[in-house]
Amino acid sequence: MKIIFTTTIILLSIVSYGLYKQYIYLSDYDRGTKALNEGDVDTAFAKFHASAEQGDILGQSLLGFMYGRGFGVPKDGVRSLMWLSIASARGHQPSRVMSFIAVRGMTEEQMGKVQELATACLKKNYKGC
Repeated sequence: MKIIFTTTIILLSIVSYGLYKQYIYLSDYDRGTKALNEGDVDTAFAKFHASAEQGDILGQSLLGFMYGRGFGVPKDGVRSLMWLSIASARGHQPSRVMSFIAVRGMTEEQMGKVQELATACLKKNYKGC
């Protein structure tokens, strides 16, 4: 009886630690995806923004998409293209395709602003962009 009890306690400890560890190591991108799947666009935006600031290409791309569509945030083509351009320059092919679409209809002034914001964002290592 004592062996069964001890084994049960050990197994519960291992499972609890595994669940705790899994939650702790969930990235902001993963939490954003989870929130988006649950329909919580405000949390998704916040988590994707945090992910983008940490340099995550997928977070940067989704943030660009959300700005471009006005999904959970006011629509902002300049910020959209800024994030998509950053992710694209880092090798994310879907962002490159979305960038070509986002460029259509932009003025030279808007394109200049995109370049200005992207350059500033890179200098700040994606923080506060």
